Amino acid sequence: MSEKEDMEEIRVWSSPTSYYSHKVIMYLSEREIPFETVLLQLGRFEQYEPWYVQINPKCEIPAIRHEDTYVAGSDEIMDYLEEQISSAASKQRVLALRKMAETHSDLRRHYLNKLERVTIEDRDKNDKLTVMKCLDELEAVFVEIEDQLNETESTIEKTGDPYWLCGKQFTVADVSAAIFLNRMTFLGLSKRYWTDGKRPHIEAYFKRIEEKSSFQCACLKNFSILKHVVVPYVKRVGPTVLSLVAAVAVLGYALMMYNAEE
Repeated sequence: MSEKEDMEEIRVWSSPTSYYSHKVIMYLSEREIPFETVLLQLGRFEQYEPWYVQINPKCEIPAIRHEDTYVAGSDEIMDYLEEQISSAASKQRVLALRKMAETHSDLRRHYLNKLERVTIEDRDKNDKLTVMKCLDELEAVFVEIEDQLNETESTIEKTGDPYWLCGKQFTVADVSAAIFLNRMTFLGLSKRYWTDGKRPHIEAYFKRIEEKSSFQCACLKNFSILKHVVVPYVKRVGPTVLSLVAAVAVLGYALMMYNAEE
């Protein structure tokens, strides 16, 4: 059973002529969340009836009831339900790990270790202050990449051949950088850090990466799936701490290993 099927049916107060009601109905249908609709006759001013004012004191539609919680406003409703879906998915993951730990005693230690990491992840992933701090700290990472590309460009021969982070050879560091930059693009952060001429070496570098068949095989073929499953959620709640930290850690490790070999 999916986390959406676990959710209690949503009651929606709406109107067939309401712009904002259409947003919520489309969202619920797209997410396949079960719901029932209560139509209000706006021309008869039913949104001002005392019973509805108790639901939404602003006398506006749409509004929903989920269990014992009432939420009003299309954006607020969608944000609330996204959090409910995410919370339900996290609970299912915890239950699955506990069940596996009980069923497979020989692997119990591994499942419990993973459960501990999952618990920490769920606690930290929506910490907005930590995310903003991580975003600010990423500036130093992009400065380092831009400087490295600039240095490489100035030291290699002007043959017209493409150059990468550490020279003409595409290395492990470039693989990590490619996936890192792609993930930043996926999270909607490219404009903040390097596009529109902000860091021209990185911008040109990533364009060269996007032309590589290996990159297209790894990333572009899977993007159609990601954009339907993950992008809507990411756009609403923003990048998580773990996705940013993990990407930076892998890139930093790759650069360190390459420099150690030099």
